Amino acid sequence: MTQQEMGLAFAPGSVVVVRDEEWLVTSVTDTVDGALLNVYGLSELVRDTTATFYESLDKIEVLDPREARVIADDSPGYRRSRLWVESTLRKSALPLSDDQPSVSTRMLADALPYQ
Repeated sequence: MTQQEMGLAFAPGSVVVVRDEEWLVTSVTDTVDGALLNVYGLSELVRDTTATFYESLDKIEVLDPREARVIADDSPGYRRSRLWVESTLRKSALPLSDDQPSVSTRMLADALPYQ
């Protein structure tokens, strides 16, 4: 049974395993040779890197979220969970509660006098 038949199609936001590493799918493009996945590294070796994989060239396994195992935080005062939440908040450029669009005033361009 293929992944498509099982309802585990590639979609942005899903987690896949390619070349023994976990990746977060950021976009999927359908091509003549199958799906082209743009991904962001999650596991230790590839964390914070981006890559592109073709479905026809690599064995891509979709991780089924129904098979995820929840592990209780046994650290004193839930220290690991609190550190994870804090690091996630610090990585965000804007507060997670802010639902308004934001635009940088300087971006990557220098203002010229005639503009």
